Amino acid sequence: MSYKKTIVVGLFLFGLVVLIALSTFYASLGSCPIDSLSCDNGTFCVPRKLVCNFVKDCQDGQDENVWRCGNLYGSKKVIYADALEGKKVYEEFNKTYQFQNINDFWDYCGFNENEIPKGCKCMKVNLIRCRNRSEIPANFPREVGMIHLRGNSITLRSTDTFELYKNLSYLDLAFNHISSIPPKLLYKLKLLRKLFLQHNQIEELPVEIFSNLQSLSWLLLNFNHLRDFDLNVVRDLESLQYLELSYNNLKLRNASFPNLNQLYELFLDFNFIEELGVGLLGNLHNLTLLSVRSNHINVISSPTFSNLGRLQELRLSDNPIHILDSDFFLKLANLNAL
Repeated sequence: MSYKKTIVVGLFLFGLVVLIALSTFYASLGSCPIDSLSCDNGTFCVPRKLVCNFVKDCQDGQDENVWRCGNLYGSKKVIYADALEGKKVYEEFNKTYQFQNINDFWDYCGFNENEIPKGCKCMKVNLIRCRNRSEIPANFPREVGMIHLRGNSITLRSTDTFELYKNLSYLDLAFNHISSIPPKLLYKLKLLRKLFLQHNQIEELPVEIFSNLQSLSWLLLNFNHLRDFDLNVVRDLESLQYLELSYNNLKLRNASFPNLNQLYELFLDFNFIEELGVGLLGNLHNLTLLSVRSNHINVISSPTFSNLGRLQELRLSDNPIHILDSDFFLKLANLNAL
């Protein structure tokens, strides 16, 4: 009898904890629309497309919270490495500008007001953000290091749009109306490290589009319409560490990634991949995270992963897998998450 009472009490306490957790969760949503984030104690709403875009819109910084952004942009390891790099940038600028605190850094502009294009805002010393634009401004300061054009209605037509901005290390063109990209658009951006092209309507990419981007480490192309994707498009990205291709129309039949020695994390979720061909991943020797969730994969053979000895995390959920080679795990000695 005492066991039954214990079970009843236990179930009651468990239900109470769940109820409190749910109440806390829904309270955190505040009165904001579903597709937005509530922050600053519920007094401010940030649209989803502006969350985790490396620009702080909330005073309390919740839209750029490292844990939240870790779920959007690769592993926590990648995000923390980027945060450490950002700290170094702040410290370097601080030697010159002597900021009182990090908020001063966010708000400080290193350019004269008349150098900033109309409708744009300068912050973080050399970052310029523009909103409500249908085309890219032609008069950024030549020394600009970061251009943030997320959430506009921009299309790309001119090849020479960015050729004057040779110090550019960060370019965000996500959430626009881009369906095609001129082949030489990025050719002069040898220092570019992060390129955000997600949430557009891109159907194909010129094979030479990234040919001169030897510094590029982050490339996000998720939520586009890519179908016939020539993997040679990334062959010259010798510094690429993080590649996001989820939510496209990729099948990757008889395809093979080129030799990308620095690529650590690859995301191919929510595509139409039916098989992971033996040669598809063979050149990605240093890959530590591979995610192919929600595809149409039904067979996993051990040769597919024979060259991925450093793989630590493999995400295969929501695939109709019915054949898995018996020696599959023998090839993945460092795997610790499946």
